[in-house]
Amino acid sequence: MERHIAMLITKFNKLIHNKIIWAAFAILVSLSMVGLFAPTSGGGGQPDNAVGTLFGEPVSHEELARIRRCMLAFQPPRGNGEEQQKMIQDEAWRRLAVRRYATRLGVRVSNQEIGEAIARDPSFAVNGVFNRQRYQQLVEQQIGVPMGLFEDYLRDELLLQKMQALVGTSIWIAPHELQENVSRYTDRFTVNVIELSATNLVNDVTASDAQVRDFYDRNPPLFNTPELRSVYYVEWPVQEIAKTVNVSETQIQDAYDRDIESYSVTDTNTMAVSYTPLEEVADELRAKIANREALGIAGEYAMQFRDDLRMRKAADPVSIHSLAEARGMNVHTSELFSAIAPVTGTSAGTAFNKAAFKLDPQDPANTYSSAVIGDDAVYLLAWHTNRPAVLQPFEDVKDTATGLATEQARQEAFTTRVAEIRRKFEDARKEKTDFATAASALKLEVVTVGPFSVYDADPEKIPFFSDIAPAVLPLATGELAEPVKTAENTLIVYLAAREPGNPSEADSLKPEITRMLQSSRMRMHFAAWSEELMAKAKDNKGKEEPAAN
Repeated sequence: MERHIAMLITKFNKLIHNKIIWAAFAILVSLSMVGLFAPTSGGGGQPDNAVGTLFGEPVSHEELARIRRCMLAFQPPRGNGEEQQKMIQDEAWRRLAVRRYATRLGVRVSNQEIGEAIARDPSFAVNGVFNRQRYQQLVEQQIGVPMGLFEDYLRDELLLQKMQALVGTSIWIAPHELQENVSRYTDRFTVNVIELSATNLVNDVTASDAQVRDFYDRNPPLFNTPELRSVYYVEWPVQEIAKTVNVSETQIQDAYDRDIESYSVTDTNTMAVSYTPLEEVADELRAKIANREALGIAGEYAMQFRDDLRMRKAADPVSIHSLAEARGMNVHTSELFSAIAPVTGTSAGTAFNKAAFKLDPQDPANTYSSAVIGDDAVYLLAWHTNRPAVLQPFEDVKDTATGLATEQARQEAFTTRVAEIRRKFEDARKEKTDFATAASALKLEVVTVGPFSVYDADPEKIPFFSDIAPAVLPLATGELAEPVKTAENTLIVYLAAREPGNPSEADSLKPEITRMLQSSRMRMHFAAWSEELMAKAKDNKGKEEPAAN
């Protein structure tokens, strides 16, 4: 649990120079204004905007939306497809169900626990000791998140970690399972490898006229003129929002101090180093800070706009036009564009195209996009129209089809040939013919790799290491792996010898591998448990919640 929170915090510094990450965290600043992490009000009657119940108590639109926004801000992007959005929605329900169940059990995260988790992180230390000023600077200035908001997020994560640990108390790792996993790391492997290439085995294969025509008929997207699309979109200009952002002198000073080296000037004669005075770059820094914060605010506006589109009931459809009109915004209509051509009047590059070509007019949840971050604006797109792709006549693309069909024929022939070669090695093994002799009969060159162990190997010094190591881990001496595909060729892999590794090395690894196995098992167990909890909570069977151990 502690390592999870520490890793979460320490990763922030590596991300702060990324524009999209800046936007995601800056979004959280404005989220605090609408109570993203505010406690959920309990009791009372069924609210008008309830979207369901958990344990017989209503779940409001705002409560579920807050959880979803938190997930979208702090978790990696998952896309805007129907399946991805359903996963996000299901996870939001599960997190809320676990939260409410934790409250029933009396599970809490104290302020002291939050403080201890933060104080242990080396990112916030000066000379090895936690420094509150540095903590405040990193969180509020660099990450762009108020300390209280950040700590509330950590509290929520720690609560889920506690529940995961509670559910996982019954997990047990059998000794033989532990030993098997330790052996995978410490056993010493000697491997015989044969590298097969399509160039050598099937270079003379060509596609027949019938195969070329069949390839054309089966793969029309390869021979289409590109589909063109036009979208409606609304935009939040960053520079306009930046005009409303107040930048303090402290923020400017902090930004200057953080990036002081970029303002250094070296005298080529004396090699003396001086620095451009703050007064000369203050306006530049003020504009950068204002734009950064404006980008986050624009992103939050787009997220709220999208949530309003998504969370409205099916019986009350709301178009991008009516929502924009209610907010006093203009709806723009783009020109027809392809999946790769720049879209006139926008600054998001190919991100705009990708979002547009994910839209699906047949799926109400995907007729509009997520926020699309550009250089000087944030956009939200909605379906307008398209000009479908058109299949080009066979005669016009015959040469292209011939080349592609031949490549496919060679790949299929190569796969068949590799399978035949491996089968011959299997037959030789059954007849007690050693691998080298069988390879010689087939006129194939054998490369011997090892002995090596996964634990102490230097991958750069071991041929094919990243490809063959996963293949041989489950094998016993004398066994063949399934053909291993590399970036360019395919390998026949034979485990010539597998010997036990250093016993003391194995013993030293057991605690860490035990933790890895327990963590993996715990995550799977917790996922199944929380799924069951959510189902029963939605069915109002609170008295029958799954046991937490």
